Amino acid sequence: MERFSYLAFFINGLTSTIHGIALPFFLAKFSLSFSRASILFLASSLGFLLASFLFPFLTKRLTIKELLTIGLLFLAASSALIPLMPLWTLVVLASFGGGLGMGVIDVGFNTVIASLEPRRSQVIMNWLHFFFGFGALSGPLLLSRLLERGVSWMVLYLSTSFLILISFFSWRGLKPPSASLHQVSSFRPSAQVYSQIRFWALFFITLIYVTAEVGLMGWIPTLLTTLEVKPARAGLGISVLWAGITLGRAISTQLLPKLSLKRPLSFLLIGAGISTLFLVFTQSVWLIFVVLIFIGLFFSAIFPLAILQGSSHFPTAVAQVTSNLIVAGSLGALAGPGLLGWVGEFYSLQTGIAILACLLFTAVFLTALLPVQEPISKSEESDLVKGT
Repeated sequence: MERFSYLAFFINGLTSTIHGIALPFFLAKFSLSFSRASILFLASSLGFLLASFLFPFLTKRLTIKELLTIGLLFLAASSALIPLMPLWTLVVLASFGGGLGMGVIDVGFNTVIASLEPRRSQVIMNWLHFFFGFGALSGPLLLSRLLERGVSWMVLYLSTSFLILISFFSWRGLKPPSASLHQVSSFRPSAQVYSQIRFWALFFITLIYVTAEVGLMGWIPTLLTTLEVKPARAGLGISVLWAGITLGRAISTQLLPKLSLKRPLSFLLIGAGISTLFLVFTQSVWLIFVVLIFIGLFFSAIFPLAILQGSSHFPTAVAQVTSNLIVAGSLGALAGPGLLGWVGEFYSLQTGIAILACLLFTAVFLTALLPVQEPISKSEESDLVKGT
C-alpha cells in the first residue's frame, strides 16, 4: 500500500502542474483575460480546500479506502473532461472537481501514513512527499517536450487521466496491509484538539510555510524577468526550486530518523528564512538559481514534519489533525500569491519576499511550543528500512 501511495502522490504532483502548462492554450481557445483565466487555479484550490475540510467528517460514513477510490475517480474524470469542454465555465467546474479529488488523495494518504507506527511513518512520510515533488518536477519537463514535438495540448490531460485510471484499477485490487485504512476511519473529530496550543502552533507553521512556498512558486518567474531573463526561460526558476525540494526530501529520508521531530523543523525554518532573505538582496541571475536550490532544500521536509508532529501529539485524532493541517496549507496556497502580488504592485517584489522571510522566522518561535521527541535508535532504523 505504501508503494501505491507514492504513485498517487506522484500523480498529484504531476497533475498540479498541468493547468500552468496548458494556460496559454486556454487563453487562445476561449479569448480569456488574465483575470478570468486565473479562475481555473482558484477553482482547483477551492475544491482542494473543501475536500480537506470535509474529510474527517466523511470518514464517519465511508472508509478511507472508499474515499480514496472516489478521489481517484474525480481526478481521472476531471482530467478527461477539461480539454473537451466547449465552455470556459464548464472547464472551471471540471477543475473544481479535480481539486476535490486531489484534496481527498492528499489528506487520505497523509492520514494513512501518519497513522502507522510513529517510527515507521517518519520514513515513509518523507518518501511520500518526495514523490509529489518528483511529479511536480518531472511533469513540466516531460509535458513541455511533448508540446515541442507537436503533440496537442489536450493530450496532456487525457494521458494523465489514462494514468490515473490504470492506478485506480490497481488500487481497487489492492489489499490493505494493515488495519490502518479502517482504523483511522473509526476516529471521530474532537473539539478538544482545538483547545491545544500545540495544534495551533502546527496549524500556523503549516500556513506560513505554504504561503511562502506557493508565493515564491508563483512570482519567481516574474522576479527573474525584472532581471532581463526572457519569459520563456524564467519558468526555469520554478523547476530549480522544485529540484531543491525533491533533493531535500530524498536526503531527509536518511537523516530525519536519526533526529527528533522538533529540532530539524526549527533548523529548516531558520534556513528557509535566511535563504529567502538572501533572495531579496541578490541581483545575479545565476546566484538566484543557487539561492533557490537552498530554499528548496530547507523547504523540503517542513510539511511532512508538521504532519508527523500532528499524528504523534494527537494519535486518536489523526484524520482530523491531518485534515486541518492540509486546510492550513490550502489557505496558505490561496494567500501566498495574492500577498506577494499586492505588495509587489504597491511596493516591490523584493519587499514581499522579505515579508515571507519574516513570516518564516516567526514560525521558528512557534516550534518552541512543541515538545521534543526522541530520535530513532539504530536497531529501530534497521527494522524500518527492512519494513519499507
